[in-house]
Amino acid sequence: MREAYAETLGGILSKVRHKLSQDLEARLNAALEKRNYLAHHFWFDQVHMLSSSEGAHALVKQLAETTAEFESINEELERIVRTDLRCFGVTDDVLADMFVEVSRGPMEPLPTQRRPKKEELVIAVYDAPVRGGGTTLIFETEDHALWQLCDVGLSWTRHGQIGADWRPADPFRDLLPARIRPRPASTAPWEYDIAFGPKATLIVHLAPDKKNFTYRVRRKDR
Repeated sequence: MREAYAETLGGILSKVRHKLSQDLEARLNAALEKRNYLAHHFWFDQVHMLSSSEGAHALVKQLAETTAEFESINEELERIVRTDLRCFGVTDDVLADMFVEVSRGPMEPLPTQRRPKKEELVIAVYDAPVRGGGTTLIFETEDHALWQLCDVGLSWTRHGQIGADWRPADPFRDLLPARIRPRPASTAPWEYDIAFGPKATLIVHLAPDKKNFTYRVRRKDR
């Protein structure tokens, strides 16, 4: 639960896409866009509607329709998950017993890290090994909080401390410390640029397979 809570919705979607029908994947992609709109733009765009009772009722209707769609998708995902669990012998009764057992003890704490500020001072960037091979970028800010890339910029990471096997990321060595906007303007999930001072820009793109992302550091003096 702790690792899942630290994931972004876009990150989770990329990992389970192979188990989804084309229709469900399309609905989830639409839900992701709606979620991002609700989180980042909804009230800014729609607050004027609250100046009248008709506008307020229209907002309530719009949010109720979105809620119903989210719940419908969740029910379909529940069916997929429960079907997979039954393949491993985890029946509905076994699952219910597991929830009862878990409820008897303290729950593992969920991440308590602060939210990203409008501007952050990055003091280090690391290549952190990931399961299955390869590395991922981890960013350390001046208060020693750790962050990683998500579909809209920097977000939480499940890592609580710097690993002994982490190495400084070469492309950033001469760019730090640098003040950045952790949530830059974005035209679509995994499509954004983060300026690292006047010298370079971190460019993030969705990979051609639509499951992963790519990044590169573009130097302005090269």
